[in-house]
Amino acid sequence: MSEMLGNYHFLVRNYSSAIKELEEVIAVCPAENKAKKKLIICYTQTDQLNKAVDLFYNLVKEDIDCIINTDPEIEDCPCPELTRNLEEGLIERNNEYELAVELGILWLYCDKEKSLKYFQKAWQLSSSDKRIAVIIEKLTTKW
Repeated sequence: MSEMLGNYHFLVRNYSSAIKELEEVIAVCPAENKAKKKLIICYTQTDQLNKAVDLFYNLVKEDIDCIINTDPEIEDCPCPELTRNLEEGLIERNNEYELAVELGILWLYCDKEKSLKYFQKAWQLSSSDKRIAVIIEKLTTKW
């Protein structure tokens, strides 16, 4: 039931409500990468960037292809709209580093080169988060 409800909330872009359901799915089935992919997006849209980065980092290390091979249309992924709104300033973020990280995460669902560009920008802004270095390394060694 949690998976269906989590998917419903995600589809209607009720990210806060989707989080609880998707977290329950992952608690029961830790290998459920589709739920993790959605949960990462939910975290970015509910001001829980650190949780998003943690989950994203682990998923990139385990199975980067599950993110890269996302089909935004089939999976009803909101990333194209979210990245556009973030880049155009329609969704405001006060911290340039956090904006670069969020865009890096979201772009990987659609365009790995743009994702890498934003993670490199985040690393230039602040090289204190070693997770970003590992993500960059994974993105550059994957291709």
